[in-house]
Amino acid sequence: SLWVCTKEGTVYLLDKNLEIVKNFPIFTGMKASAECIVFGNKLVFPVEDGSICEVSSSGKYGLVPLITNFNLKAKPTVLDEYMAVYEKSFLGNIHILRNEKNIVKESTLPINGIAYGSPAIIKKDGVLYTAFITQAGFLYIWKDGVLISEKPLMLFGIFYSNVVAGKDYFYAISANGVLNRISVDGEILKVQIPEVTVKNGYLTVLSPEENGVENIFVSVDGNIIYGFNQGLELLSGFPLPGRGNPLFVDVNSDKNADCLVFSLDNKITAWNLR
Repeated sequence: SLWVCTKEGTVYLLDKNLEIVKNFPIFTGMKASAECIVFGNKLVFPVEDGSICEVSSSGKYGLVPLITNFNLKAKPTVLDEYMAVYEKSFLGNIHILRNEKNIVKESTLPINGIAYGSPAIIKKDGVLYTAFITQAGFLYIWKDGVLISEKPLMLFGIFYSNVVAGKDYFYAISANGVLNRISVDGEILKVQIPEVTVKNGYLTVLSPEENGVENIFVSVDGNIIYGFNQGLELLSGFPLPGRGNPLFVDVNSDKNADCLVFSLDNKITAWNLR
């Protein structure tokens, strides 16, 4: 299925033939303040009054109210039954919901400093870890809603995108091209990508393969994508020309995932990475 949401809050659900499903479109009348994301059998998106709108595949919709003082400018992050939302401000807040109910004792997790993007979440050994980094490099990691250290960790650099979660690690890329791998207990491994800037870049973590090792892809400013393994070693065949988040799918039916990238000349290229 394919979900589509307009800025005006009109939601479409399309089948594999790109035909509109019964009971759709849904005219919620709620203007979206950020991108939407699929959450189970629902589409969720923040609206201008600080709530979260949920639209189910059956065509029903409703609001999840949050105690907010500012608009939500970034899409929610979802994992299993959890949803994390950033309320953007110089004194911002992180909301964590489980099955639409707030699980944070003090209602929200406070953030000191402005930031871009959305929080990242990892569930490991029954524990929920939430990470978030400010533009100035202050890294917050909470273990079931409690900071793992007395103060936020400090990553040197400016960050125009937020942390991204893998299976066991969080990853962050600074504007001067330093890729950081952060464990849930705060240990940091980093590597410098030479002679690049990442002010308008993207960070993508490929879901673990059969061997359980995940790969990390960095789209830097310009038209170049770097690929790294979990040890932050450059993958064979990289860097590749392209930008944005790469997509991995078998397009030639050889039972191996190919790397699809969009380039500055408005073309989509599929790379065989074997």
